[in-house]
Amino acid sequence: MKPVEDPQPVADDKPGKSAHARGRGGDDDATTRRLRSVRSRFRESSHELAHDDAEPAPRYGTLPESPLIPRGKPDFIATTRELEALVDDLRAQPAFAYDSEFIGESTYRPRLCLIQVATADRIVLIDPMGEIDLLPFWRLIGDASVRKIVHAGDQDLEPAVRLAGVEPSNVVDTQIIAGFCALPYPTSLAKLVEHVVGVKLGKGLTFTQWDQRPLSRKQLAYAADDVRFLPAVATALQEQLERSDLLEWALEECSRRARLAVRDEPQEPWERVRGSGAMSGPQLATLRELAAWREGVAQAADLPPRALLRDEVLVDLA
Repeated sequence: MKPVEDPQPVADDKPGKSAHARGRGGDDDATTRRLRSVRSRFRESSHELAHDDAEPAPRYGTLPESPLIPRGKPDFIATTRELEALVDDLRAQPAFAYDSEFIGESTYRPRLCLIQVATADRIVLIDPMGEIDLLPFWRLIGDASVRKIVHAGDQDLEPAVRLAGVEPSNVVDTQIIAGFCALPYPTSLAKLVEHVVGVKLGKGLTFTQWDQRPLSRKQLAYAADDVRFLPAVATALQEQLERSDLLEWALEECSRRARLAVRDEPQEPWERVRGSGAMSGPQLATLRELAAWREGVAQAADLPPRALLRDEVLVDLA
């Protein structure tokens, strides 16, 4: 499940540890707190809903009879020993589904809060926020002998590259191969599951506070459903592509997209600023310096650059 950006306030002050800011520590701290407060209200509301016992966990009746849809509650693991045992089990499987939960709108880099995996037999939720070494799992993401199934998995694969230097391999993205099956692109997971499996998933928890523990019964159920149906969906789509002789093309596109995750960010900060297309040479030179300043201060304050200062403000200043 991918993080969605909340509305972005414009900061009057400059949180961080730049030369300008060091003399205004109290103001900087207050500004950072204010920015985080604006963004957290969405998560607090969603988190309250996720922990509302009066609101039932998702129910969708009887699961379809399929050997590829695991039943039962997910297992929850939080230790390195448990993870190593899980990785050994996954290596013995022909494929497994993989997803992750992030909080991406309040820090400079998205914070990994939960990892979900599923095989035909079980669902496991991995807690990355405790004392656990995730390196064995990231190495599994790069193991070409084991197929990984994701849905819109670009950001799910990125931590393997950034944290472990692992190149994702043998990845099947159901959103991509669904497009080769003449389904609308991009198709959401909920729509794809309903189309292929006939199961209508419950409402998602996009803004819930995945970094808080313990997770509620509803959060665990939603997290499990993000991977529960992927093995069955991927198998059905691949069979359809095989009949139309498009499977090889679809898998090559999945591989191409996975390779993009290992590519270093090619853009300079100023190239990621929206609205700079009509600027003159001197204006672009000024924008380059402003964007570089914003990037450094945002990283020091652990805030997204656009939460610190919006693109429109940089363009107007330049």
